Amino acid sequence: MGIFKKSDKGKRSVFDISDSNYNAADSYGFIKEEQLPQNRSIRRRKTLMLGLTVVLSAVLFGVLASVVFRITSGVLDRWDSGKHEVDLGPTGSVTPGTPGETDVKIDPTAFAEIEKMYEGIRSTARAFNSSIVEVSAITYTSDPIFGKRTAEGRSFYGIILAENGSEYLIMVRNGELDGKYDELTVTFYNGVDAAGRIVQRNSEVNLAVVAVSLKSIVEVDRRGIKPVTIGNSAQTTMGSAVIAVGCINGTSRSVDFGFVNSDSISVYIRDNALELVQTNMVLHKGAFGLLINASGEAVGIVTEDFNDSNCLCAITTNSIKAMLNDMLNDRKMPVFGAYCMELPSSVRKSMSIKGGIRIDEIVDGSPADEAGFRKGDIILRVQDDDVYYVSQFNTLMRREASSGKMRVTYLRGSEEATVDVPIVRE
Repeated sequence: MGIFKKSDKGKRSVFDISDSNYNAADSYGFIKEEQLPQNRSIRRRKTLMLGLTVVLSAVLFGVLASVVFRITSGVLDRWDSGKHEVDLGPTGSVTPGTPGETDVKIDPTAFAEIEKMYEGIRSTARAFNSSIVEVSAITYTSDPIFGKRTAEGRSFYGIILAENGSEYLIMVRNGELDGKYDELTVTFYNGVDAAGRIVQRNSEVNLAVVAVSLKSIVEVDRRGIKPVTIGNSAQTTMGSAVIAVGCINGTSRSVDFGFVNSDSISVYIRDNALELVQTNMVLHKGAFGLLINASGEAVGIVTEDFNDSNCLCAITTNSIKAMLNDMLNDRKMPVFGAYCMELPSSVRKSMSIKGGIRIDEIVDGSPADEAGFRKGDIILRVQDDDVYYVSQFNTLMRREASSGKMRVTYLRGSEEATVDVPIVRE
């Protein structure tokens, strides 16, 4: 039994969902229309509440910040109450020597005195520049196909030590002459070139002498060329002011200034001893030149050899003068053939001897070797002269060289002996 009347057949109730064309959304549209205004109102209320919350929070934060600032500022004011204004003193230029004032004018006369001193150094350097030369060892090669001849060379520096009436005699480092070359060319400070020849070489001190004929240079070009003046190095002691000229910092005609900062240092070579003076100047690689005293005289030969420090050192002219004289005059030097050194005073006292030098090494095949000397022997006398220093022994040997032999008294252990030693030159 249905709830509809027969006359109502074919009509659809609002609650009938059997039809496939039925749309539920359309059927509930009136509900949606009622909910939509309600949702908008809720969102507006939420937005207003959020804005009100932000405003209230900002106001509250401002109030709290003001309270905190008032509290802390009071504390800081009480903490700063002990400070006072800082004054670093007067400013501007004031009269020199005014008590209590710190800014003074510089006295230009003080710099004038310093400049005057350095002008003396510059004048000395310029004067010695005329004694500095450049030496080139030149090698010639020919192209095997085209036959073209080319020249290659290496350059180094030298110092004019003397002039013997026919040649300039130039000191160079011996090692610079090692290696193959075809000719030597010497360039003087005025740009004049001339051929050079080797006079003497000495590997013990790493020095050599090169000669240039005066005839190879016209007279007008020789006027500015002059040898150095050799002084007495014994007067150059610790604290003496000195100038280094030559190839001092590795470049030609460079200069440095300083003072001797130590006592002389002994360096032992074959049959002799050299003295070194050390300065407060810095040693540069390749340094070579002269040490000049306040009188403008050469008192030392600047060299890297025998130097185990970073300070510039020089061989004193007094200790090497005899050797240089032999080299400059093309004389072969007398040879004994031993490396010796002085005995400490305590050793001499314990051995009850006045002096003596100890042999530390014998050169094979030398006169000392052939005469039977051994390492550890102590040379007491040459002829009738007592020996105290190695340099003194070298002087006595040179004195006796003209006779071709020398009588040497020595101590071996507790035994004393005397032997005649032939002197050879090489």
